[in-house]
Amino acid sequence: MEHNSIDCNEEESENSSENSFNEVANVALAVGYAMSGLLAPPQLPLVYQPVYLQPDLNGRQWVENILADASRCFDNFRMQQ
Repeated sequence: MEHNSIDCNEEESENSSENSFNEVANVALAVGYAMSGLLAPPQLPLVYQPVYLQPDLNGRQWVENILADASRCFDNFRMQQ
C-alpha cells in the first residue's frame, strides 16, 4: 500500500511541474504575441476600388449611368434593373 502512495505522489508531482511549465509557456507565448502586435506597423486592408472615369454629369445623367450597369445599380441603390 505504501508503494502505491509513493508512486501516486511522484505522479502528482510530475503533473504539477508539467502544469507549471505549461502555464509559463502559455504566458510567454501570450506576451510574445502581444509584443509582436505592438511592434508591427498597422496594415490597412487592401480594398479594390474601381475607378470610373466619367465627364462631369448632372444628377439625372449620373443616376441613368448607374442604372444602366446592373452591378453598379445594385451596389448603389440596392435594387436590380
